[in-house]
Amino acid sequence: MAKAFFATKQGGNRGFPSAGAERDELQDALATGKNATGAKAYYFPQDLSKIDHWMAIRIAKHSLTRKNDFAEDETLEYVFLPMPANLGTQYTQTWNTEGLGQLGMEGAKMGAEFRQKGVSGMLESAVQRIENKGLSGLVGSTANFMAYYGVQAAEEGAVSAVGAMVGGVAGGIAGAAAGQFVKGSIAGAGVARNPYNAMLYDSPAFRDHTFNWKFIARNSAEVEMLRVVIQRLKLAAAPSMNGKNPHFFDYPQLFDVDFHYPQYLFNMGPSVCKTIDVNYHAEGQPLYFDIPGQIGENQVTKKAPVSITLSMALTEMFIITKESIKGQQR
Repeated sequence: MAKAFFATKQGGNRGFPSAGAERDELQDALATGKNATGAKAYYFPQDLSKIDHWMAIRIAKHSLTRKNDFAEDETLEYVFLPMPANLGTQYTQTWNTEGLGQLGMEGAKMGAEFRQKGVSGMLESAVQRIENKGLSGLVGSTANFMAYYGVQAAEEGAVSAVGAMVGGVAGGIAGAAAGQFVKGSIAGAGVARNPYNAMLYDSPAFRDHTFNWKFIARNSAEVEMLRVVIQRLKLAAAPSMNGKNPHFFDYPQLFDVDFHYPQYLFNMGPSVCKTIDVNYHAEGQPLYFDIPGQIGENQVTKKAPVSITLSMALTEMFIITKESIKGQQR
């Protein structure tokens, strides 16, 4: 479909500035309707090359551990669309607030020393720190340990276990009552336990990207182009029945988005398509073109929607690190 329209662009300057092999590959696919390995290219609208600001959606076979962009010979097909009105990305990091307690803070210091001094130096510092903090006595005194643990954790289940070991110590206070005793004692003193909160890093989040378009076909050729483009995207995002076993699905394809002018934007990596949302009545009412057609020897009039909105939600399948930001412009 694209080959017929762009055939006149070949052999001369197509208006696309070359920016390396990847740029040339996309420009050639858009101009000729396929790449060097025969993967077909679909596009909308008819004059996309004149619009100039476009994005290419590469579609390729799923690979669970895929982290890099698709090579030309891995691409199954392309879909070229105008750049959406809004384009953005996000870099989200997950941090958790944890109450480490005094011992946890000492452990954090030990961990830092481990990176600096190694195991032997860390253990030596740990022993000295426990003695300086007066924490060694906690090990020898069961009653004090119960009180300390109760103040630190304030968990009745843990205190109950300690109280069961203590037995008659501390006036016979045991079990869950020990926890209440400790809580009441610090409340009566007018003080609150310092939880020694810290922000602990968990992991980076997968990036989500949502693209929205509003399409209005201007002639019968563009009506057909738009129908095929939406169909190709829906097919790539859907699973298929496994031919060998009907109890399983074969994975959908992956999507890899490239922008025509990416130098000051960002580079998306292979992504899964989680949602494709198509509204065939984008104007809020049923508006249709009359498209003359023929079925056999009979002349018929087909109806095609005037305005269509398309929304597509993609989630990258790998995490963003310093290395990928610097090396791949993520």
